[in-house]
Amino acid sequence: MEINLEWQAPIPLRDDDRIYACDEALIPEAPGIYVFARKHGKAESPYPLYIGRAENLRTRIGQQLNTVDLMVSIKKRETGQRILMVGKLLPKRGQQVKKLLRIVEEAYIANALTGGYDLLNKNGTKTPSHLIKSSGKKEYHRPFKRRMNMKAR
Repeated sequence: MEINLEWQAPIPLRDDDRIYACDEALIPEAPGIYVFARKHGKAESPYPLYIGRAENLRTRIGQQLNTVDLMVSIKKRETGQRILMVGKLLPKRGQQVKKLLRIVEEAYIANALTGGYDLLNKNGTKTPSHLIKSSGKKEYHRPFKRRMNMKAR
């Protein structure tokens, strides 16, 4: 199965009464994957802190920004600018959005854990092998260079 995501430019998180806030108008009201991350200067790859999925990115990320435990945990992590990365799911005709979101989230979590990143959500589990294609500005996403060998839940 081929799954397509379109990543947009990272959205900076700013200190706020709710711990962090961002320009939520930049977040699409569409299904996709989101990553709270930190970035140092002009480093090419952000350091993922939390990876999630949503059928409506704007609604879910708004909820997450109000989740005190998660935001405090993100704030307590090492230095670096806090950013939000959003990948909009581009389903093909006949593909089931919920299934695609689960597959992609689990693949990105597994990839991050394999890369040695210490995520705040350590629920990365094995899933079926899929080819996931990403598009958008190349400096804002790191496409998979190989298929991930994973088994079904």
